[in-house]
Amino acid sequence: MSKKAILISFGSAFLVGAIRDNIVKAGYRVIDVAPVIKEFNKIKFESDVIFFYLGNFLGDCNEFLVYLRDICIEEEKTLFVIGSSNEFQELSATISDNIIAKKFERPINIKDLLEALDDYSSQK
Repeated sequence: MSKKAILISFGSAFLVGAIRDNIVKAGYRVIDVAPVIKEFNKIKFESDVIFFYLGNFLGDCNEFLVYLRDICIEEEKTLFVIGSSNEFQELSATISDNIIAKKFERPINIKDLLEALDDYSSQK
């Protein structure tokens, strides 16, 4: 099976493109999806690793956050989140730290993100 990663983001920020490009360079196929239950439901079994690029939209997607939390628990998904300390705090109201494999605070070092992905891959 080829290596795949799901990248959840809303909008097309420059950093999201850089993250996607570097994950692809690391040998992964990246599946992009918006934080929308109907869209995520179509691809939820494509990969066990999920990157979630947080943004100021978090307050508008509470149902999705509950859904993502439940999927991560029930299907044992590895969740990496990328955001600011305020976004992490907002996210923690729905998705607790014990569900999140690693947090990357912006601006992130792509090398750190790729190392975490390598660590994940070596454990599988």
